[in-house]
Amino acid sequence: REQGFMVGIVLSIVTSVLCALWVAGWIRCRSLANQPVDLGGLGRSSVVLLVTAHPDDEAMFFVPTIVTLLRAQVSLHVLCLSTGGFDGLGSVRPAELRKCCKLLGIPEANVRVVDRPELQDGPNAVWNPSLVADIVAGYAQQICCSTILTFDEGGVSGHPNHIATYHGVKKLVESNRGSQVSAYSLLSKNIVSKYSGPISILFGTRAPGHIFTVNSVLDTVWGAMKAHASQFVWFRRAFVVLSQYSFVNTLVPLVSEPKTR
Repeated sequence: REQGFMVGIVLSIVTSVLCALWVAGWIRCRSLANQPVDLGGLGRSSVVLLVTAHPDDEAMFFVPTIVTLLRAQVSLHVLCLSTGGFDGLGSVRPAELRKCCKLLGIPEANVRVVDRPELQDGPNAVWNPSLVADIVAGYAQQICCSTILTFDEGGVSGHPNHIATYHGVKKLVESNRGSQVSAYSLLSKNIVSKYSGPISILFGTRAPGHIFTVNSVLDTVWGAMKAHASQFVWFRRAFVVLSQYSFVNTLVPLVSEPKTR
């Protein structure tokens, strides 16, 4: 009985400390959200293209960057490479994406969803990076875009479609067609940092060349994710509250690796 009492005390202390840190991180986010943001190369771009793999990626992972760019009056476009049909909802989810983007302030005309048999949603689906590069290049040229945002090589969640999206954009940047295109990727975090909510902003350090974007309004992410009604199940609701990506994005230049001779 005494051991159980001590365990309860320890859990109460840990919970209290985490709650206090969460609130402190949120307050810090609010403070940073009201300050000018150094967007680096992004700040010099009038048109930016966000390339995602599935409808709801923009809501789950990129909201801090979306709200920051829109606040800076950047023309933001979203290119989603699949309809998200893994669960048979490919006819529903594109409309949810457009609804989400409208809530965030992205015009429907700036949202494009790709529906091709070679780019189907699923952990076992193999996406050809060359095809991804071709599709992204074509749309980027159409909207006169010189800056692209996407996942990094870890795909944030490790989803193969996210990773394939990164490799496709990287292939474009490495090609001659990408000579006038710059790209930034969303930095994947370890599991502790990933599920630390705004706490990470209290301890994170920014490396040279990295861009931090901040969102201090949880309702913004909640509303964006809620627009994806078919996906708004309990664990995604928990993700919105616990995820660092609801509050902070770290963007890093997508730099081509040196070619071996």
